[in-house]
Amino acid sequence: MIGKFQAERTEFVATKRGLLAAISIADRIADEPGEREIRLVEIPRFNALFFWITGPKPRFVDRVRGDEFTE
Repeated sequence: MIGKFQAERTEFVATKRGLLAAISIADRIADEPGEREIRLVEIPRFNALFFWITGPKPRFVDRVRGDEFTE
């Protein structure tokens, strides 16, 4: 899944407000049925920071506008 990650099309969480919004979205996803874990992923080369949610349907949260997330 991470292999499909495209830095040029992604808006990374870069501000305190953005980080709090991403935490809220990740927390809601993690409450879905199934065993899940939220991991904070950092890619310094791209100045990227996002949440990876493991489980039956892995997803990552990187956008902070509304409830958008990327699968």
